[in-house]
Amino acid sequence: MSELVESRKSTAQHIERYQIVTQATSDAIWDYDRKKNSLYWGEGFLSLFGYNPSKIEPSFEFLLSLIHPDDRNRIFRLIQLYIDPKSSKKNWLEEYRFLKSDGTYAIVLDKAIFIRDDLGNVTRVVGAMQDIFPTTTWQKGF
Repeated sequence: MSELVESRKSTAQHIERYQIVTQATSDAIWDYDRKKNSLYWGEGFLSLFGYNPSKIEPSFEFLLSLIHPDDRNRIFRLIQLYIDPKSSKKNWLEEYRFLKSDGTYAIVLDKAIFIRDDLGNVTRVVGAMQDIFPTTTWQKGF
């Protein structure tokens, strides 16, 4: 019984630590579970881009739809390269334009790690997006 209590206490501490880190950083933290096809967005999506994670249903498809049309194909092709089970790529670092809720675009630096199982299949992707020019926004359609 003591091990169970300690395990629950440790898990609670890890969850609390994660929540505090996502609040402390100015980055927009995201976590995509490929097996469940579910996407978690941290609170940074509200402060940086105006999207409230508790009011919208985040999905990987929605996230991709927010990438500027002129950048989307390049990013999508790169994602396909990283997802390939034969690929050894795991550390993602890309810059692109990302649509904010007010219709302007932020220029973001997106950093992520692609987590693979023993067969090389990507099971999760965890990342953080940073607005690299927070005072500069691009008009929609630029």
